[in-house]
Amino acid sequence: MINDVNKSINEIVEIINNQNLLEAFPNTNFTEILPNLLMTEEGYPNIDYTKFIIDEYYMENNSEKNFEEIFTDIFNNSSYLNLLKVIYTLSELEMSPNVDEHFKEILLNMKNG
Repeated sequence: MINDVNKSINEIVEIINNQNLLEAFPNTNFTEILPNLLMTEEGYPNIDYTKFIIDEYYMENNSEKNFEEIFTDIFNNSSYLNLLKVIYTLSELEMSPNVDEHFKEILLNMKNG
């Protein structure tokens, strides 16, 4: 299960990193609404997925949790970046029509739990 979780974490972060946020959410001041989100000058997030990787110790102490609970826990409680807050904030913004479908799906799934 640990490999599946880490693979999914990588996929989620990769999809987010591949979305140009300046194009997806024009006229949004990301410095103001998400000051902890590192972005390139071009508008792509620069999130390091390795900061969210779980290990055997985590799994041993959280074995009763399902995938959804693990993602919520990891993304919400990371000292690196509260990725759940980032996702929720982005999901509340008005998106341009050219937003990647996988990106939209992540925003909606994580927001709705």
